[in-house]
Amino acid sequence: MKKVLWLEWFCLLCFAQGIWAECPSADRTGDCFVNPADLLHIAQQWMSEGPDCPSADINGDCRVDVEDFAMISRQWLSGDGIPNDMVLIPAGVFQMGDAFGEGGLKEQPLHMVSVNSFLIGIYEVTNTQYCDFLNDSWSSGQVEVRDGRYVYPVGGDEIFLMLKPTIAESSIHFDGHAFSIKSGKENHPIVLVSWFGAASFCNWKSRMQHLQECYNPSTWSCDFEARGYRLPTEAEWEYAARGGLEGRRYPWGDSIGALQVNYWLSGDPYETGSYPLTTPVGFYAGLPRFKTDYNWPGSQIIYNPADGINGYGLYDVAGNVWEWCNDWSLDTYYAQSSVDNPKGPSEGYYRVIRGGYWGSGLVGLRVSNRDDGSPDSVGIDVGFRIALSLN
Repeated sequence: MKKVLWLEWFCLLCFAQGIWAECPSADRTGDCFVNPADLLHIAQQWMSEGPDCPSADINGDCRVDVEDFAMISRQWLSGDGIPNDMVLIPAGVFQMGDAFGEGGLKEQPLHMVSVNSFLIGIYEVTNTQYCDFLNDSWSSGQVEVRDGRYVYPVGGDEIFLMLKPTIAESSIHFDGHAFSIKSGKENHPIVLVSWFGAASFCNWKSRMQHLQECYNPSTWSCDFEARGYRLPTEAEWEYAARGGLEGRRYPWGDSIGALQVNYWLSGDPYETGSYPLTTPVGFYAGLPRFKTDYNWPGSQIIYNPADGINGYGLYDVAGNVWEWCNDWSLDTYYAQSSVDNPKGPSEGYYRVIRGGYWGSGLVGLRVSNRDDGSPDSVGIDVGFRIALSLN
């Protein structure tokens, strides 16, 4: 029986309006909270100006001066601290694993797990978001492209991403000067990204918001005490994907509809196109979709998806793309898992992926389904979403 602390639920209700609202205008770091990090950002660009407005400019005059400082003062400590593209998952206890005996031994035994509250991305990370990371990292000399097809950290051995035109399925192209996105794929989830590439994106996003980085690039271990972006643990992922339900197959119950999620032969308008057969993040929102807005392949003019959001407000936790988790993978881990905030084995060869993808059948979409991949592998079926600890 799931037990959720009433106080956490109260906090969730209190935060709900803020989750969907705009962040304070004085928030310069993207964490939806006006605090010393924003003041530092102002100080670093003090008295700067130019036709390309400094990022620390708040009032829109393209100059960082005393007026911006005054706006920081007026909005000091305002905001709920929840980025607009993330949602608060309340702390609780749940039964982890396969309650139907459909997934094999690696989804057994059923066991109780306690999870602290945390933030998780409402959507999978998109091509646009990842391309921003690549271009910023390229311009700052932190990544390099080898053989015209692979992105690596400068001097490093860990592949981050595979590019076009070597593999046609990639939506990211590099022309020798900048990274760009295949037209129409901007809001689709990033694929052909390794676990290292996902973790590095998390570190970059932390730096952009003046947060402490979670991952140590020399060991790729995660400091869970750091309030930086990271990949969700496997336990966090399953808890969030279940959306508050207990012992169910899917994020919405024991059945799933073809209009609710992107899976093999579900009939969405992108199935007539080229691989990967992803759909834009948030596509399944219960609203009519029009070809004029999305320019999907084929002649279908309108598509009416069902509402695919789960009880915690997450999209695509079943189907679309597999999602990297932080944990090392071990088929027998459930037999030895700790109860409180399990973080997986201390070492391994493969990292956990969860959620199924556009080529999965119904069995692959179950919330308890477990799979894995080498952290340096890339595939047209694997992406990720991000998490943030609440310390």
